[in-house]
Amino acid sequence: MIEVKKPIAVYGLTNSTGVAILDVNDVQVIYLDATGKKRHAKIYGERPYFKYCGGFRIYLDECIRV
Repeated sequence: MIEVKKPIAVYGLTNSTGVAILDVNDVQVIYLDATGKKRHAKIYGERPYFKYCGGFRIYLDECIRV
């Protein structure tokens, strides 16, 4: 059986899709994209954000903690 880690936060994109954040540390974020693929992204800036889908910025303080 495959172990699926539960998300710690979610960023809503539309009323039916979103980005599920699985893990965050000082340098990177691990998330599931809207298609369900597990991805890694570097964290940038004074107000921490990561780039999603070729440059769309998702700020970590805008994610909803679950």
